[in-house]
Amino acid sequence: MNLFNFLPYPAKRLIWNIIDLPDFFQRSKYHIVTIPPRHLRRSKDIKEFLSDGQIQLQRLVKYAKLNSTSNILDIGCGGGKLVSALVPFIKEGKYSTFEVNKEYIEFWRDSIDKKNNFTFNHADLWHSYYNPTGKHKTTEYIFPYKDSVFDIVYLNSIFTHLLPSEISHYLVEIRRVQKPGSIVFATYFIVNNESLSLDSQGLSDKSLVKHGNKLLNYKYDNYWTRDTDVKERLIGIDEKWLKDVYEQNNLEIINIVYGYWCGREENVDKALQDIVVARKRY
Repeated sequence: MNLFNFLPYPAKRLIWNIIDLPDFFQRSKYHIVTIPPRHLRRSKDIKEFLSDGQIQLQRLVKYAKLNSTSNILDIGCGGGKLVSALVPFIKEGKYSTFEVNKEYIEFWRDSIDKKNNFTFNHADLWHSYYNPTGKHKTTEYIFPYKDSVFDIVYLNSIFTHLLPSEISHYLVEIRRVQKPGSIVFATYFIVNNESLSLDSQGLSDKSLVKHGNKLLNYKYDNYWTRDTDVKERLIGIDEKWLKDVYEQNNLEIINIVYGYWCGREENVDKALQDIVVARKRY
């Protein structure tokens, strides 16, 4: 039995800071922003962590009209790049998230939950890659929020790890919790003739390719995967199916920004993944 897991989070936090004192002192230099410890950051470099958060914030300002009064749902906050950027930005608005990794939620609750406009929920959802011991099915999960409350719903690199049945269910729930006219901003690996052609030529981003030269190695109904052992490590979704399921949920796609993941030239937003911006119809 791992007794560490039963400690109150402030004690865990103290232990992690002692274990990695150099990182603790580096984070202390940025006292005006909240930065998680190294083991909770995918971007180990602090400047990169902060920069990535600002990039996400500015994309939301540009495509979703994010402002200080927005009520935003961030599905899967991860290490919290966006959270860190939003803490000084969201004033009269509210931030909510649910996340499968309990340690991320514990850190952010302990760090800023004293701000009553930021709320963090742990969702113990099964995922073959990120949470293989999860107790609940994604396809049955009801978001813990009332109807029609959010101005923006944000999913950064979430649908790139979900199967079509899970994406479809999430879009139903997203539509339910969105206000009429509000925006859902989500990223994907969209599979169409162009991305299939580029990938088949071995042009996909080398940071994503793990086996051979291609990213889209295995085709299933409406989606492709890179791997067969754990499909959800990386999923590409069929563009026609995706557009159809948005339409079925009364979500009007108003912008698609195709990313450079498959070998395209970088777009103005320098987005690796494809961005889909949609509005809930009235």
